[in-house]
Amino acid sequence: MKVIARNKEIKQIQRGGKEVGGVIIEGRSSLRLMMTGKHIQLKELHLRKGFYHPNHNHPGEESIGYVIKGHLKMAIADQHYDLRDGDSWYHPDGVFHWTRAIEDTYAVEVHSPPRPEEHFYG
Repeated sequence: MKVIARNKEIKQIQRGGKEVGGVIIEGRSSLRLMMTGKHIQLKELHLRKGFYHPNHNHPGEESIGYVIKGHLKMAIADQHYDLRDGDSWYHPDGVFHWTRAIEDTYAVEVHSPPRPEEHFYG
């Protein structure tokens, strides 16, 4: 099991136009799968201005994220949010949500349980 991830060793995965959560992602984005443990997984996100992940859910998993730099609009359940540098979010298990990048955004997100590798590379 990997216990250290070196930034320069983690490849970027392009996500634009892919189906995730049963919907097609619009715009450009990339992620780096930084670390996966037994019960958690850490991703680095680069969402380009105009990125949009339409309303979807992830039954059986939850996630927490943090905006390092940028601006996101997000809906979680029926609530709408405006997130900027230093703001964080929580997607409860199975709750519908969507995300739109208002400007180029750099964020991190933790998922539990971890998603399978083929979810990112397939």
